[in-house]
Amino acid sequence: MIQKYFSYTGRLNRLRYFLRILVVMILASILGTLLVQVSEYLAYIVSFIASISAIMLGIRRCHDLDRSGWFYLLMFIPIIDFFVALYLSLIHISEPTRHSL
Repeated sequence: MIQKYFSYTGRLNRLRYFLRILVVMILASILGTLLVQVSEYLAYIVSFIASISAIMLGIRRCHDLDRSGWFYLLMFIPIIDFFVALYLSLIHISEPTRHSL
């Protein structure tokens, strides 16, 4: 199960990308809120792990859109990151249909 969230190889379709990012954000929010009461450093660690997971999922989504994983670096540029996030979330590339003669 952990491989699905921390691997950068392979492809990740739009629905799975959305659902896995949602799971990461919800878990990170809940754990971060609970752990900040214990120690801020634990909350930082959870935030770091969630960020790494989100980056790996984003790279796999780029692969599904026939982009290099390096394309995800655009997410670190302010203003452009909004459009890249929209692209990753909304664009769907369908498989070409093969017609037999």
